[in-house]
Amino acid sequence: IIKNVPATVVSECALPPRLMSQSWDRLDLEDFACQPEVSATASNFQGLEGDEVTLVCGVNGVPAPRVRWVRAGRLLSNTSSSNVNAGRTYMLRSEGQTSNLTIKSADIQDSGSYTCNAENRAGKAEVILNLAIEKKPESKSFGGRALMAGMAVSAVIVLSSCIIGLCVYESRKKRQ
Repeated sequence: IIKNVPATVVSECALPPRLMSQSWDRLDLEDFACQPEVSATASNFQGLEGDEVTLVCGVNGVPAPRVRWVRAGRLLSNTSSSNVNAGRTYMLRSEGQTSNLTIKSADIQDSGSYTCNAENRAGKAEVILNLAIEKKPESKSFGGRALMAGMAVSAVIVLSSCIIGLCVYESRKKRQ
C-alpha cells in the first residue's frame, strides 16, 4: 500500500471508524485488519451423558483471529491435545474458519453456556452456545440376565432328572 501512494499525497482514512482522520502514511498494514465475525450453525446443542459432544462455531477475519472458548468465566486452553480443566476433559481444535470444542465424556455438569470468542487487531466478536446434557436412559433389557437365569434353571432341571433317574435305576436293580 505504501508503495502505491505518492509521498506528496497525505490521505486520511474515512473508514473504519477506528482509523478515521488518521494519515495513511502513519498506519501499518496490520492496522487495516477486518473485525472478526463469529457465527454458529446452532446455538443450542444436546448430548447424552457419557457420549462425546462437539460444539462448533464459525470464525472469519483478516488477519485470522485468535479463538478462545470460555465457560463460566474460565478460559479453556486452546490446544490440539486434551487437557483437564476443573476435572473435565476438553479438546479444542481450530481448522480453517471453524473452531470445535469437544467434550470427551459429557456429564450432566457440562450443561450450560459456552462462549466462542474471536479476537484480532481490529476487535472482538463472540457467540454464546448452550449445551444441555441429558441423563442416559437406564437399560431395561433383561436379555443377558434372562438367558443366564434360563440356563441355570435348565441345568438344575437336568441335574435333578439325572439324580432321580439314577435313584430309580438303583432301587430297581436292588429288587432284582
